[in-house]
Amino acid sequence: MRSTRTRTAWIRRPGNALLAVTFGFLGWWVVGLSAAIFLLAAVLMGIELAHRRRILVPRGFGAWLLFLAWVVCGVIVLNVDAPGAVPGDSSSRYMTWAYRLAWYVAATVAMLYVGNLRRELSLLRVSRIMSWMFIATAVGGWLGVLVPHLEFTSLLEHVLPGGLLQSDFVTFLVHPQVVQLYAGAATDTARPSAPFPYSNIWGLNFACFLPFFVHAWMTRDAGWRRPVAPVVLALALVPAIQSLNRGLWVALIASAVVVVVRSVLAGRIKLLVVSVGGAALLAAVLAGTHFADLIIHRLDNPTSNDTRTSLGVATVESVVEGSPIVGFGTTRDVQGTFTSIAGGATTECPQCSPPALGTQGHLWLVVFSQGLVGAGLYLSFYLRALWRTRRILSSEVTVGVVAIGAHLTTMFVYDSIGMSMVAVGVGMAYLWREEVRAAPDAVEVTLGAYLGLVRRHWVVVTVCVALGLGAAYGVQSRQGRASGATVSLFVPADPPALVDRGLGTSMDTEGAYAHSAEVLAAMSAEVGHPVTTDEVFVSADPNSRILNLRFVGPGAPRTRSALNAAADVVISQRNARLEAAVATVRNELSSRAAARTAAYLAVDRVYTLVDVLRPAGSSIQQTALRQQRTAARAQITDIEMHLSRLDATEVSPAVVVTPPRPTRHRDGWIIGLTGGGMLGLLVGLGLAYYRDALGARARRSDELARRVQAPVLWSGDPRRQGSELSAAVRGYGAATFVAASPSPDARELARTLGRQSHSATGTVGPHGVPADHAGTATIIVVDGRTRIRVADTAAKRLRMGGHSVAGVLVDSRRPEGPLLDRIQAIGTGRSTRSER
Repeated sequence: MRSTRTRTAWIRRPGNALLAVTFGFLGWWVVGLSAAIFLLAAVLMGIELAHRRRILVPRGFGAWLLFLAWVVCGVIVLNVDAPGAVPGDSSSRYMTWAYRLAWYVAATVAMLYVGNLRRELSLLRVSRIMSWMFIATAVGGWLGVLVPHLEFTSLLEHVLPGGLLQSDFVTFLVHPQVVQLYAGAATDTARPSAPFPYSNIWGLNFACFLPFFVHAWMTRDAGWRRPVAPVVLALALVPAIQSLNRGLWVALIASAVVVVVRSVLAGRIKLLVVSVGGAALLAAVLAGTHFADLIIHRLDNPTSNDTRTSLGVATVESVVEGSPIVGFGTTRDVQGTFTSIAGGATTECPQCSPPALGTQGHLWLVVFSQGLVGAGLYLSFYLRALWRTRRILSSEVTVGVVAIGAHLTTMFVYDSIGMSMVAVGVGMAYLWREEVRAAPDAVEVTLGAYLGLVRRHWVVVTVCVALGLGAAYGVQSRQGRASGATVSLFVPADPPALVDRGLGTSMDTEGAYAHSAEVLAAMSAEVGHPVTTDEVFVSADPNSRILNLRFVGPGAPRTRSALNAAADVVISQRNARLEAAVATVRNELSSRAAARTAAYLAVDRVYTLVDVLRPAGSSIQQTALRQQRTAARAQITDIEMHLSRLDATEVSPAVVVTPPRPTRHRDGWIIGLTGGGMLGLLVGLGLAYYRDALGARARRSDELARRVQAPVLWSGDPRRQGSELSAAVRGYGAATFVAASPSPDARELARTLGRQSHSATGTVGPHGVPADHAGTATIIVVDGRTRIRVADTAAKRLRMGGHSVAGVLVDSRRPEGPLLDRIQAIGTGRSTRSER
């Protein structure tokens, strides 16, 4: 029992839940829990956060909360069809959606955990905890170098049901292997991937956890770690090169540039010299090894560029066309391949099927899953944090910038769901804590403040959501009750007689004919309005001769009639096209037969004439003529054989194998209503925020203190006068009182306090300050009806002029003796007993 309590107490110590994941990650990988262990640790960290009285959040956290809301609403659109993707429902999408949502939430918990436990967890200890993850990545890379054929069944695989292991997604998560084969070189190269499923994921984690290792093992407080760190980095370089990860190489170069530039700006010129020397030494070492050839060969053979480009373009096009606001919730399989609508994986070519839409890069995942709006929220959260901390040159900020920069640099090519998201979340906590340390007087926002925003303005938010839903309903209603259906045709292969003559058609050609003007005209006649090619989705079953035409029309009867008409036209056009091709081949063969016959007769006449006359050398001439006649006769025979085959060939017409069965098309309604509601939510929250920020009155002291970033003192309620204002002003000497409100009472209060404190005369006017009092403690005077934005603007102008804003005095009644004594005590550095 005591041992159990000891273990429970150990795991509840600040930081130990995170340490249990990073220090033992290789062990969790062997067990098969590496893809889920941090999710369990995040639950423990979340419970610890929930026990705190207030949960602080970084600036701009609202954008991240909105992004999480976009991820959650993605469950609504999981089973809608995406343009360019295989249509149909799939229950596995719920699993992948939930898995990604869990990682987003876990990364959020890690960020808030490190950001809130400031007294319990120093950033140096956090770096030491995170550095074990880099070491685990490097050790796993060396496993791929030394034992590339190592692959085994994890303990979790032994206990999971066999049916569950049939899922490629589950196998991807729980089956350990140490390398990923790369077939782009002359000989297959083993790319280290342990303890992760893919080499690219390994490279991303390498880049994201590297700054924490450098911070923990190479700074002055590293102790015994400092002399060991260069050895670890040198050894880690080997699998980094062997992995052939161009994205990793770019991220490492970008990280080095960021570190050098920030160090130079901070005045640490020595690091620039060390970096240049280290780069030169590294180049010299690589030049003398086979790694140089490996790098050059990898750069000269970008085997995946075309696929990534095509997939990225197809992803964006699908989202823009189908669901630009909320996306499709999760990834979708591509219809066909990028070269054929009927392409797909086979036993001979298992890699012929392209990756799913929304993969091959975290940016494309966010764009496809959460739409363009969700992607904007995601990027804005990180970019705004980087921009706010650009002038803070501490090493902790550099760690956060490099970790986040590694993610942003590689998000075009690497998927980031997993432990790399934890590194990025902790990196955000580094920026957040250093931003607070640089401005200790700034009022921080709590998670409850966002909830309070919604609670205070729930009417506005609800109305905006209702308006968004109403607008989407109106748009969809104008389109009528649409019905969707698919007609499938079996298109037999063309006769060999045509294929041999280059007149055969592929499934891509058949698909192009299905978009012909005749087909669209026949469909338009049935539905009563022009039908465009964008409205007719043409696809084919992989590696088959099944052609599918999908159409969403105004009602079931018209949709069925339109597809039947399209099928009839496609069949009749194909029959006419094949008949014309057969006639063309027959005419060509007949013409060639006539020409060959005429040539044969001409040669035969000459041969007969030579045989009768027998001139000198006739034997040689007869031999040549005999050969020509034989060749001509063989050609005539070959042509006659082709004509016989052609006459015997029966052209099989295309037939309908699955007639259209219209069902009510709900995809448009689902996407439209979801997008309208989420846009309404976004607008409603924006109005609520600006109503608070721009329209709130100074009587809301918490919001006033947050915006002005200074404590608030009330003149009319002694219970609301804390010692914060005194502590803020004390040490400045005499205080200057500035009226930021046009109210006569506020102006008079500023004059009275300034005159009685013997510091300065209260300035008349909204923002004026005596020039001879720059550098003194300045107190802004407003009344309770003043807008917070007015006080905020005054504070910003005062600070730009070199003044220190020590607090805000809200005039709720005319000043009396005790109040003046307190204010005077602030200006002279004295304090009353109540303030102590």
